[in-house]
Amino acid sequence: MSLATILAFGAFDSSFAKDNAKKGKFLYKKNCRVACHTGETKGVKELNPTSKTQKQWERYFIEENSKLLEEHPKGELDEVLEKFEGQDYKDVLKYLKDHAADSDQPQTCG
Repeated sequence: MSLATILAFGAFDSSFAKDNAKKGKFLYKKNCRVACHTGETKGVKELNPTSKTQKQWERYFIEENSKLLEEHPKGELDEVLEKFEGQDYKDVLKYLKDHAADSDQPQTCG
């Protein structure tokens, strides 16, 4: 499922199921962190929840999602989104925001 499709179907509409940060952590670690963003792959920056503030994560995932796609020019994100449903995407964002640099409980992926 493409990012545009997820957004078009209201992936960020609060009328759907409650966002689940615990599930989001699992999905992020499995599909994003371990797959690419450990900081060990040349040219791929390390990312964990404290890499951005809550507003930066929200802006990155929602308002600037074209940038998110541009930063994955080889289709890496397409592979992940094919596995995700709209709620999965929301769960990942919930996890990242709940543990962002400016959150009450900042957390790395460790």
